[in-house]
Amino acid sequence: MELVWSPVAVDELNAGADCIESELASPMAARRLVDSVVEKAQLFADALGAGMALRTLNGVDTGYRYMLSGNWMVFLKRYNGRALVVRVLCAKSDYMKTLFGEASG
Repeated sequence: MELVWSPVAVDELNAGADCIESELASPMAARRLVDSVVEKAQLFADALGAGMALRTLNGVDTGYRYMLSGNWMVFLKRYNGRALVVRVLCAKSDYMKTLFGEASG
């Protein structure tokens, strides 16, 4: 299945890698993050059912799937016959609020 990246996901991945490179002074760690996220996204595109379903606190399926890559979460969807990387967010963030706004419960 074709893998497509949203512009915001690309920006978030680049920002995360830049942060790791500057704060940790580790270009290798930044490269590992990018490689790992790309690998997870490709796995989602290649394997139907890859990733975990993202559900609200009430158990409602959001239509998103996610995969962990270290301290990062890759949010994906199947859309128009494609695998779409929607967001790349730090796992410590309030990712539900970021994805859905205030009323995400």
